Amino acid sequence: MVWQYVYLILLYASAAISIAIAVYAWRNRSRSGLLYFTFMMLAVAEYTLTAGLMSSAATPAGAVSWVHFHYFGLTSMVAFFIAFVIQFTGYGKWLNKYTLFIIFAIPVITQIIIETNWLHHWFIQEIAFEQDGILMGLATIRYGGFFWFHTLYNYGLVLLAMVLMIVMSVRSFKLYRMQSLTLFIAVLAPVLGSINDSKVFMAGFPYPIVPISFSLMGVLIAWNVFRNQMLNIIPVARDVLIESMSDSLIVLDASANVIDINPTALQLLEREASQIIGKPIGQIFSR
Repeated sequence: MVWQYVYLILLYASAAISIAIAVYAWRNRSRSGLLYFTFMMLAVAEYTLTAGLMSSAATPAGAVSWVHFHYFGLTSMVAFFIAFVIQFTGYGKWLNKYTLFIIFAIPVITQIIIETNWLHHWFIQEIAFEQDGILMGLATIRYGGFFWFHTLYNYGLVLLAMVLMIVMSVRSFKLYRMQSLTLFIAVLAPVLGSINDSKVFMAGFPYPIVPISFSLMGVLIAWNVFRNQMLNIIPVARDVLIESMSDSLIVLDASANVIDINPTALQLLEREASQIIGKPIGQIFSR
């Protein structure tokens, strides 16, 4: 069927795009948070590529052989994603050696459980694929107890990321809100894809949509980072005193770009915050 070829093309194209984004992010890794984003996109690429290899396997046994690689990509991707969001939303102090150990220990433990699944069946109790045209579709799967722990862990991190972005959006200027909103929409893509793969929307479609949706999330985040300068413009702590003080206050980063400004300064300059934040101070006072 034509749609099966389209599906495979989308999977492999998504993997290639994810790798390209990771390479570009690596070249700019000196910017805050981009190192986590780089490895997140590599994990997305691995997750999407193994989904394609499972779907295009020649035999059911060949499809099963890719399963243990597939889930490691998912778990490690979510771990790098939450670290990226924590850095972006201004809670980078949380990322110490203890919290990072907790975040990244789960993907390692998950992989060990999957690799030894044949001994205990804690992750997958039963799995079977069947040929459907050129694709190898998932016919049967029964999960073990650790799979549900793994799933709750992933959803918990995604929920935490959403809460951090909502809090940042409420407390920030309009420009920051737009960045947070774009990031929030990006996260919704794999969430909806995951719901679909749980057979809520398309019960008769046995092929995973969520790998493609994770790649879409990566594209939206990359657009936010490199087009909206998401990581160049990180809000600093602001309180009622700064908001209400009669003196004008403009905060610059190490590159002399404006990263914060209070209402008094906006009134003096007769501009909106979105016209000033992220711009070089020389450009603001060019007159």
